[in-house]
Amino acid sequence: MQFLVLGAALFVAHAAFGPDEAPPPQRIVIDARTVALLEERHARAWGARPDAATRERLIEDRIAEEVLYREALALGLDRDDATIRRQLRQKMQFLLQDSLAVVAPDAGELHAYFTANHARYTEPARYSFEQVFLGSDAEVAALRKATREIEDPTELARPSLLPRALNEVTAEGIDRVFGAGFVSRIASLEPDRWEGPVESAFGLHLVRLGAVLPAHLPGFESVRDRVAADLAQEQAPRAEADLVARLRARYEIVIEGAAE
Repeated sequence: MQFLVLGAALFVAHAAFGPDEAPPPQRIVIDARTVALLEERHARAWGARPDAATRERLIEDRIAEEVLYREALALGLDRDDATIRRQLRQKMQFLLQDSLAVVAPDAGELHAYFTANHARYTEPARYSFEQVFLGSDAEVAALRKATREIEDPTELARPSLLPRALNEVTAEGIDRVFGAGFVSRIASLEPDRWEGPVESAFGLHLVRLGAVLPAHLPGFESVRDRVAADLAQEQAPRAEADLVARLRARYEIVIEGAAE
């Protein structure tokens, strides 16, 4: 049915010129750059450059594509297609990226943005520790007695896929492995000695807390590029809105059927 409708439309469009009034020809130029692109695309797909016959077929296919594309535009087939409109909008936004370039902020603006967004750039605390998995059915009293009597608490370890030690890992990373709340239970332990049992989502553990690197705000210069990128990203929507407003001024906007 679509082909019948398209054929009828083409017939009507052709008839509009009259039997003796052929439309002026439109030029389709297949230049050397286009041929090179066709050859490169073929080479990437097939691993070899096209021979003469294949090159001719590629060119003919490109001409057919261009002819049908132009005829589709002439018939307005793109006008009420939401997918095409969305794709063209995205392409236009991409092409306008250079126009949306924000004036590079000066050092004062970057410092102000950095100061106002300290939380974004603060490095989280990091923890190092060893753990011995004891299982889920161990008795607290027995474990405490064992840790006093056994020289090497790792002898109490039960089979587990949990890491034996973690080094300089954030609270989020640790809780992702051992379950929510595990960091809060080990953070107050006395460093460099086996403590426990400490409960995780998997059971009980003996833990020897190592170094704790507290949260800290890095120096501005060490994150300057990141600050500049974040500020530019934040300003981009406003720049795009300003540009669209300037382009919109070229049009007369009529909203029919709007509520009075």
